[in-house]
Amino acid sequence: MKRRFFSVLLMLVFCASSAFAYYTYQDLQRAHMIRDRGDYYGARNIYDQISMDRTADREVRREAAYFIGFCDIRTNNPWRAIESYRNFLSRFDNESLLFVPDALFVLGRTYEDVRDINSARFYYNECIRRFRGTEYSRKSFERLRVIGGGNNNNNPYPPNHPPHNNPYPPSYPPHNNPPVPPSHPNYPPTYPNYPPNYPPNQPNYPGYPPSHNVPGHHSHHFSLQTMENTAVVTSSNPFDGFELSQDRISKVNNLVDAVKKLEGVDAAVSELSSDDLELEIVQEALKTFKDKEKFESLHEVK
Repeated sequence: MKRRFFSVLLMLVFCASSAFAYYTYQDLQRAHMIRDRGDYYGARNIYDQISMDRTADREVRREAAYFIGFCDIRTNNPWRAIESYRNFLSRFDNESLLFVPDALFVLGRTYEDVRDINSARFYYNECIRRFRGTEYSRKSFERLRVIGGGNNNNNPYPPNHPPHNNPYPPSYPPHNNPPVPPSHPNYPPTYPNYPPNYPPNQPNYPGYPPSHNVPGHHSHHFSLQTMENTAVVTSSNPFDGFELSQDRISKVNNLVDAVKKLEGVDAAVSELSSDDLELEIVQEALKTFKDKEKFESLHEVK
């Protein structure tokens, strides 16, 4: 009850401050506090509002957009998290690299958990190739050792010299969309052209504030009582100390497979909980099934 009271109070303070001005770094920290109290739905709503506010500082919007996917993971919705992280990359994988290696690794981890192994390999390899020597490239390398399929050229522990100044072919256009796995129709992806002095294997990337260098992100939280700026170390990895519900993933995957085959859909639905039925992927699958049934019935009539 006490935790709920503080979450509601924080949200009221947040709404009062944002009613008269654009979202600020302080608003972002209040959203972090709500998240850290376990109210992932409330925090996600605020992150979404901040990320879409074009008057807010771009780095504030970037961080808010990243933590939308974080909250999706913590609410056991990996399918929405995939969409959120891909949206983050499509909007913010450009002039600054803040949270980009994090998103690539977490995308790989999420795809792995929903058992799309080819896509998981793709994002792990992307993280290693682009961010050698960082925490998330090493994490990606370790996951590839488990699932297999690593690129032999992707060594997360490179020699102590910068790689080629421009790792992307000159014919590649500027980056407008997030990288996509080989199974996606738009593969291969497009990549950004980084400045000549860009060294991917260095711990401090261009555009990273001093408190957000890789590895590890240092974020600042505000005390509700004193509003003092207190620096703490917060992981950007939603899988730290958390595991997705494999039972939910199995049941949802069973439904999706049943819809594809048009067999056993009713049995698959009966296994789902009321919360499972609220998932976007489940609602889309059921809509697809109804459309297929309608098409089949019309075809039979003819």
